[in-house]
Order: sequence, then structure tokens, then C-alpha cells
Amino acid sequence: MEEVSLTLRGRDGSKNVFTESSRAGDMLSLIESVRTVQQLTNQRLTELVEQEKTSPASCRQAKAPSGDADNDYVSGSDEDGSS
Repeated sequence: MEEVSLTLRGRDGSKNVFTESSRAGDMLSLIESVRTVQQLTNQRLTELVEQEKTSPASCRQAKAPSGDADNDYVSGSDEDGSS
């Protein structure tokens, strides 16, 4: 088994980890796992945006903290630029 994993780190320090398993050496299984992680991540990001829209303006930050080089990405690359 192989895993596709993505970590979202919130401005408040919260952390959401999305992980899906795929069969080793099976490209179709890997593609499906990436799609599933993408869908779960998109759902969570949508929830966060909706929460921020309804929160009082005083609770919102104008922008994310700068200089945050500690970002997690899904391993591998998408050479043709498609999702």
C-alpha cells in the first residue's frame, strides 16, 4: 500500500490531515486517491471560507502570516499542470 497525504495548517495553528491509501504500483488507484484527497481538502477549505465569511470582521486576519516556509505538499509532481 502507498499513501497520498495532504496537511492543511490554519492561521490559528490548527492542522487537518487528509490521507488516502492506494495499491502499490497501480496508477489508477493512485489517481483515485489523489482525487479523493483533493475533494476532501476542497470541502474543508469551503467550510473554512464559509466560517470566515460569517465571523465578525474583528476576528478575521487581513492576510496569512508572511514568511511561513513550513508548507506541506502532496508528494510527486503533476508535469502537465492538470489536476
